[in-house]
Amino acid sequence: MDPNQQPNENEPNPSRGTAVPPRIRIQPLEDRPQERLVEVSEPVDQQPVPAEQPKPEETSVTEPEQEHSEPAPPAFPAFAEEPKLATELVSAAEPAPNIESASTDEPAPVTVPAEEKPVPDAPESWEQNPIATPTPVLLPQDVVLSQPAQPQIIQPTANQLSTPTEVEAVAPAVVSSGESEAVAPPVKKSKNPFKRLPKLAIIAIGIVLLLIIGGLGFYFGFYTNSSLLYKEALSNSGVAYSSLVDYAKSQSSGTASTAATVDGTYSFKSTNVSVDGKINFKGDANNSEIIFDVGFMGNRVNLDTRVLKAPTGDTPDLYVKADGITGFGALLTGSGAAGAKIDVLNGKWVSVDHSFIDSLQKSSPLAMSPMTAMPTKDQIYDEAAAIGNVNKEYLFSTDKTKAVTTVLHKYGMETIDGHKLYHYKVGFVKENVKKFVAAQKDALKASKLESWIMANNYQTQVDESFTQLADSSDKIKPTDYVDVWADLNSRTIYKTRASSDGSAAAKYIEAGFDYKRGDKNFKYFLNGVFAEGNFALKVDLDSVTNVATINVIGLAGSGTSATKIAADFTIKTGNNKIVIEKPVASYTAAQVMALYQAIVAQSEAAANAEANAAESAANNRGVMPKTPTPSTGSNARIQ
Repeated sequence: MDPNQQPNENEPNPSRGTAVPPRIRIQPLEDRPQERLVEVSEPVDQQPVPAEQPKPEETSVTEPEQEHSEPAPPAFPAFAEEPKLATELVSAAEPAPNIESASTDEPAPVTVPAEEKPVPDAPESWEQNPIATPTPVLLPQDVVLSQPAQPQIIQPTANQLSTPTEVEAVAPAVVSSGESEAVAPPVKKSKNPFKRLPKLAIIAIGIVLLLIIGGLGFYFGFYTNSSLLYKEALSNSGVAYSSLVDYAKSQSSGTASTAATVDGTYSFKSTNVSVDGKINFKGDANNSEIIFDVGFMGNRVNLDTRVLKAPTGDTPDLYVKADGITGFGALLTGSGAAGAKIDVLNGKWVSVDHSFIDSLQKSSPLAMSPMTAMPTKDQIYDEAAAIGNVNKEYLFSTDKTKAVTTVLHKYGMETIDGHKLYHYKVGFVKENVKKFVAAQKDALKASKLESWIMANNYQTQVDESFTQLADSSDKIKPTDYVDVWADLNSRTIYKTRASSDGSAAAKYIEAGFDYKRGDKNFKYFLNGVFAEGNFALKVDLDSVTNVATINVIGLAGSGTSATKIAADFTIKTGNNKIVIEKPVASYTAAQVMALYQAIVAQSEAAANAEANAAESAANNRGVMPKTPTPSTGSNARIQ
C-alpha cells in the first residue's frame, strides 16, 4: 500500500483488529449559522429512523454507510476545547460493539484545536476531504443533543469500551485510536442519599426513632407492666371509692338534690305464672307518690299511693286508691257476698289521717321510737368516708406490712366486654387481714355513726359482728384466693370474683367497677352464678346529669319450675319542684276498717252455716260428720 495513500475508513484495518468508525468533525459555533437542539422521543421501533434533512443553509455531518454487512459501531464526535460548542451526543439504546486494538503501539491522542479556518466548499468525494462533507448525521430516535461539558482526553484500553446506559451531567471523554475519534461513556457516580439530606431532616428522623423506641419502652415497661398495673389499679380504685362518697355527700347537702323520680319495669315469668308491671315514683322531702301497675292471671291492678305533709306534726297523711280489683274480693274471701263488699272500693280514694298512723305506731310492737329512728345521712356518709380511708391503707395497697392481698399467679392479658384487662390470681395475707378488721372497728367507733349505735344499744351486736370477722380471718388458708382483673386503660380494678367451689368459671359471685378513661359515670355491677340460677345487677350513675340506671336479670330454679326475673329502673335526682295533688277521699281509714270487720264477720257466718249444714246432713244419715262443728254458731240450724 502506498504510504501516501489515505486508507479507506470503511475497510477493516488488520493492525487494529476491527473496523473503527470514521472520524467526525463538528464545526465550531461561529462557523455555523445556528445549531438546533434536537430531541427525539422514545423509539417506537428498534431500527434507527433517519432524521429529517436539514435546511440547505445549515451544515451538518453524517456517517457514511458501511460496505460490509455488519453494522458499524456508532461514531462518537470529538469536541473542541472551545467552550462555545453546544452539542452533546448521547449513545443509542443499542450498546455499541467493543473496540479492540491488536496493535501494541499506543496511538497518540488527537485533539481539536480551539480555532479553525472556515471550511471550504465540499469536495466531490469523501476521500478528497472527509472532514468537511456537508451530509446529515443519522441519529437514533432517543438521542438528545444538548450543551456538553468540557471534554477530557483519555487513552483507550485493550478491554471493551461500553456504551453508557444512563445519561448524567458528566463530561464525555475523547478517545483517540489511530485516525478515529470517539467519546467514552460517562461514568455513573455513586450517591449517598444521607449526605444530601439537610441537618433538620436528619434531626427529625432521629426524633421519630426516639419516639418509637420510647413508645415501646412505655408499652412494655409501664403500660403492660403487671406489677405496676396492679399497684396503680388498687390505688386508683381507692380514689374512685372516695369520689363516690364525696358525690353522695354533695347530693345530700344544701339544695343540690331535693327531688327524685323513678321509672321502671319488672317481670316474673315461669311455666305456670307470669307477672309483669311498672313502677313510677316522684317525690321530695315533703310529698311523694308511687304507682304500682301489676298484671297477673289475666287481670291488671293499678295501685296509687300518695304521701302528703300534714298540717301539723311530723307524720304525713296517706291516700290510697286501687283500680281493677273488682272480683278479687271473692277470691280472697271465698264468698261472693263478702267479695262484693270489697268491690265497692274499686277506684275510690281512701284517706289515712296522720293521727290514725300515730295511734297505730304507739300500739304496734314494731313501732319505732325516737331512739330507734334511722341514722342521719351525715352519720352514714361519715362512716363511709372512714371505711374508705381504711380501705386505702389495707385493701387498696401493696405495702407488704399492711396489704391484705398478694399476687399468687399472673394469667396475662384478656379482653372482656371491650376492656383490655390483666388477670391475676390473688391470695390473702392472714395477719394483715386481722389488722384490717381491727382498723375497721376502730374507724367505726371514731365516726359519727357510733353515737347512733350507742343511743340504740347496738354496741353488743356490732362487737359480735367484728368478732366473727376476726375469727373468719384466722381461718384463711394458703389455697384461698380470688380472681382479680385490672384495666390497662383506666388503671383501676375492673372486677373481683370469689368462687364457692374453688373454680373461677363455675359457681361464683363477682363485683366490679366498669370505668373507662374520661367517663363521668360510676358504673358498678354485681353478678352471681349458682347451682340453680343466676343473676346480674348493673348500676350506672352519671355524676353530671345525676341519672342512675339499674338493670337486673336473673333465673331462679331449674327445669320447668325456673322463673325468669327482669327489671329496669331509671332514677333521676335534682332540685326541680314536685307537684302532687291532694285527692278527694271517698272513704276514711276508719270506714275501711269497719268494712273489713263486716267482711270477716260475714265470712265466718258463711263458714259456720256450711259446717252446720254438713253436720245436719250427717246426722240424718246416721254418719258422724268428718269435720267438727265450729264453736261459733254451733247451735245454728238451717231449716
